[in-house]
Amino acid sequence: MVIIGILFGINAIIGGLSQIYGGFLGDRYGLKRAIIIFSGLATLGYLSQLISVSLIRNGIFFASAFVATNILVSLYQPSSNAILALSSKNTLGSFSYLRILTNLGWAIGPAAGGFLIDYYGFSAIYYISFGTSLFAFIMYLFIVNVKQENVMKKAELIFNDKIMISYGLGVLFLFILISQFSVTLSIYASVFVSLNYSSIGFIYLTNGLVVVLFQWPVYLTIRKIGMWRGILLGNALYIAGYFSMGFDRNITSFIASMFIVTMGENFATPTANTITSIIAKKGRMASYMGAFNFFSSIGRSIGPTFGSGILSIIKNNELLWGILVAPGFVSMGIFNFLKRKIKA
Repeated sequence: MVIIGILFGINAIIGGLSQIYGGFLGDRYGLKRAIIIFSGLATLGYLSQLISVSLIRNGIFFASAFVATNILVSLYQPSSNAILALSSKNTLGSFSYLRILTNLGWAIGPAAGGFLIDYYGFSAIYYISFGTSLFAFIMYLFIVNVKQENVMKKAELIFNDKIMISYGLGVLFLFILISQFSVTLSIYASVFVSLNYSSIGFIYLTNGLVVVLFQWPVYLTIRKIGMWRGILLGNALYIAGYFSMGFDRNITSFIASMFIVTMGENFATPTANTITSIIAKKGRMASYMGAFNFFSSIGRSIGPTFGSGILSIIKNNELLWGILVAPGFVSMGIFNFLKRKIKA
């Protein structure tokens, strides 16, 4: 468990650093160009993972392909977020719509993956990842490019912006909490509660369906209560949902907890991206999105390592999740402080 957590941690740190440089490349050389080049290379990365698990069957080769693919994905993600923010007059609505479409994949992928693993083995899911990545690359060829004003001439870090640094720290702790969704939850459900892969797939299926069904009503709610209240409420729901998993012993109760967690996602995720677009300076949208993704990636890197470490030490289920939700209280404190300084 610790080795898996470390691999995900290293992967997220490298991916986070790549986000910063990827943001500069998008701002400097064009958002659509960055998306097409690096998404095409990422598709080859998914192909290398497929070859690894199907033919080579070497752990070091697979880990290398896994990290390399993540770097390539990280290089175009800031431009993807930037082009969405710049092409819409309703940024919050656009990111909410993106969450709905993204989670259609979350609804189908894990459930299908659980059955494929049970019946055909782990290699089957990499055929899907390669195929969907190739399809996405083809779709990117048709997106409309968005040009920015005041484009930077040379690489520059945006970490002299104290507001962005403070906000980024809040994002970092929020994503330490959010990232318990992946490695920690799946290991906990399978090892501590003894659920099978298909049942775990249904838990993640719940996540996707709740986003699809409730993201738009949540968007309308955030418009009424404001983005800071939205992200704080999302943070609180994450804490409540994860903590309740310490008391879950069957798939029904896990699904109920996942519903609460996903409602937290509905409030927090599109709001966090939108606040970043408000903070961003002209001509730097992809760089600020890259900085946001950097902090979230660092949170994702710490989260699985933190979670798998706690899983290895703490055997009491309720205490385990009580510790795992602690970073959420830190992020709530930072966001509550910043809402007085940033009008959003």
